[in-house]
Amino acid sequence: MSGTLEEDFTMATTLVREGSHNDAIGVYAKIVEDARATTPQKVRAYSNMSACLAARDQYAGALDAAKKALQLDENNSKVHGRMATAYHGLKHYEEAAQHYHRAHALDPTNALYVEQHQVVLELIRNGKGIATQETKDAYYYRKGIEQGKEAMGKGEYLSAVRHFSKAIELHARCSTGSDERNKDNSTDVSSSKSAELAVLFCNRSAAYSRAGRHLESLEDGMKATEVNPMYARAFFRIAHAQHHLKHPHEAYTALRRCLELNSNHDEARSLMTDVEQLVMDLRKTAEEKQREREEEIQKIREMQSTERVTDSANAPVGHRSRAHATSYMHCGYCNEAGHTRAECPLLRRKRSRTS
Repeated sequence: MSGTLEEDFTMATTLVREGSHNDAIGVYAKIVEDARATTPQKVRAYSNMSACLAARDQYAGALDAAKKALQLDENNSKVHGRMATAYHGLKHYEEAAQHYHRAHALDPTNALYVEQHQVVLELIRNGKGIATQETKDAYYYRKGIEQGKEAMGKGEYLSAVRHFSKAIELHARCSTGSDERNKDNSTDVSSSKSAELAVLFCNRSAAYSRAGRHLESLEDGMKATEVNPMYARAFFRIAHAQHHLKHPHEAYTALRRCLELNSNHDEARSLMTDVEQLVMDLRKTAEEKQREREEEIQKIREMQSTERVTDSANAPVGHRSRAHATSYMHCGYCNEAGHTRAECPLLRRKRSRTS
């Protein structure tokens, strides 16, 4: 190795021109291990290493080197071109098409990306190529969503649950948010993936609800709000489940949030009419019970007052023992003085009602 890394790059370039790709690969391998190498230099070395390996038809190694470069810089057009070339050589045409497309988006001046993109698209249309696990997963992910919707339309709700569950399982690897073509920035990708996952949870929540399994429906609605707190439909699914579980206050809270996020949500507005009435009825019942209890206590107080006046009038002069004892009696039920719990008229009245 020479004194500077740039001199090493020059040496490797000379070796490539001479057809000594294997020697050049060795130089690039030493560059990426050098403590002095910056991130851009490592990206460049991995990318060039990938090109050398592809030139020797070692496409698996070329793909591995390109992936390492992509981890360091996912917005490098040349690195996406290396990824596409490696996938193309491995006959993984769908992945190759994605990376050619991404490379052209990052570098529209490079006509080669467009040409090769059209080549692999034609191969795909002709049914050529080898499906990778990623391609298979992506197929079953899309298929799960389609079949789930079809099952819902046919009224086969538990079947829909199974299909949506499969799509949820594959989501992390196969959602459109993870597609290379959409990786403009990590924030948008994360937001897109969360939005898709929230939709899937709501779809399964609806399937559970139609099947009469409202507790599971509630759980999926809650999961949807966790991954996307701004998704109005998720709060509607929670409200719908809570309503069927006879939790009107919880349903009311969820509906309010749903309508805050989307005031034109027709289903939520319709359900709110029923839920508001239930909440008002419950509130009215509680108030009536409290008022009746207060009236009962007031009647007992009046009766006690009358009894004390009568006892005082009938008591012999000089006889104060009963009055003294009664004045310190205290009821543990109605919290009034003058009688014990066993003598409480309110408690007796309650017992007579229950019997």
